[in-house]
Amino acid sequence: MFVQMKLLEYDRELKEAIQDYFSEVQKMVRVRCSEAGYAGDKQEETTARRFSLSNSP
Repeated sequence: MFVQMKLLEYDRELKEAIQDYFSEVQKMVRVRCSEAGYAGDKQEETTARRFSLSNSP
């Protein structure tokens, strides 16, 4: 029982860490797209979304 609770806790923490990581990746993609001249363009949203979806667990 204790092991199962620890595994569930670890699973939750891991999912949060992964979500935080991809949130940071999306921010970096937005910055890079902005620097490349895509500011305000749908390209930045599409790129961030595609990257997030293709790498989500």
